[in-house]
Amino acid sequence: MALFLFVLFFTYFDPNIIFSNSITLVLLLICCLWLCVSKKAYVSKGTFLLFLVFVAGCISCVVNDGNIRELVHMVLPVLIYWLAYNWFSSLENVRKLTDQVVIIASILSVLGVVEFVVPSFSIFLDIFRTTSVPLYSENGFVRICSTFINPIFLAMVVVPSVLILQYKIFVEKKKNLRNILLLVLNFTAVILTMATGAILSFLMVEFVFVAILNGFPLLKTVKILVVFGVLAVGILLIAVPEILTDRDFLITILTERVYAWTGCSRIFSNNVLFGCGPGLFDESFRKYCAEFLPYYYFQSYNPHSDYFGLLATIGLVGALPFSIFVIDHVLRILRNIKRYSARHGELEGIMLLLSLVVLYLTFHRAADDFIFNFRQMMLINTLFAAHEAMEKNMIQAAPRDIPEMKMS
Repeated sequence: MALFLFVLFFTYFDPNIIFSNSITLVLLLICCLWLCVSKKAYVSKGTFLLFLVFVAGCISCVVNDGNIRELVHMVLPVLIYWLAYNWFSSLENVRKLTDQVVIIASILSVLGVVEFVVPSFSIFLDIFRTTSVPLYSENGFVRICSTFINPIFLAMVVVPSVLILQYKIFVEKKKNLRNILLLVLNFTAVILTMATGAILSFLMVEFVFVAILNGFPLLKTVKILVVFGVLAVGILLIAVPEILTDRDFLITILTERVYAWTGCSRIFSNNVLFGCGPGLFDESFRKYCAEFLPYYYFQSYNPHSDYFGLLATIGLVGALPFSIFVIDHVLRILRNIKRYSARHGELEGIMLLLSLVVLYLTFHRAADDFIFNFRQMMLINTLFAAHEAMEKNMIQAAPRDIPEMKMS
């Protein structure tokens, strides 16, 4: 388990020797071998469903003459989920996992904020990026990326840390200076990414979190969220005061996903069963959405949604098991909120926290695409797998076996 936590950390700081994430991938393979020889490894429901998605990707690749290298990006999430499910089923291990997420996100946030203040720092960060890129600027606005090539990727990693720190401060009452400063740092980094999908997804989960924290009174929940919204806008206006007056930037934010999702729908309607094939989305977008090309912001086209993207890329054959996978986790989230929101044991609390983090990732995956990105799927599937493993452990434990620990 300690090796896997190190691999999780190193994923975001791999110097990419020889090829992208080369050292991390070798270490991940060692983790797989270690798990096979050190303990009995279980294949969970989630692992099996993701394996079916991979099989569907293989079929789609053969049918459409797709990019075989993309299949590597599809099998890695299966291995990650399998590893994490077998290692993060206990309170102690999940505690270590959440602490590691905060450490990773906080370091990434520091690097991102430094990049915002000192743009030339981006040259140093290129060492850890999978592709060397100039400072990320959109319509003249700098958006921090840290060790990623896209600010959306940074936001996706940091928001879970914000939720974890909130839980520590407001539920566990660990209101020490360290946690408060880390929360401010991580929250500021998320705002400076200007990642609308991440921020909106965070606000939706924040509504649920605040409602649970206050016993679901609607008015008080709305008031607290308004304060969060004003704070977020304030940070953004201080950092980039001209943002609300830039017409091109606002149009980009409001329209890019409309074009992307419409494109996905067209690709799917022309390739219903097996999709367009792994690695062929860009080509298919240009083929079926030629009239969008003058208006669509990006030169390299992406689906801006894991759900739309998977449907367009591998069709119904792959979307069906993936839909079951997502629905299974959503039902698990709803069960856990119902079971544990009124209970105060440490196990129940950490289960509720995992559910909120997975809820955020579920929302965010609707607005942005990560499924073919190893670094993003490393964290996503680790947290999803821990969510499934912990709930199974909770259900199997008799009520008398679940310790009621007072929050410190």
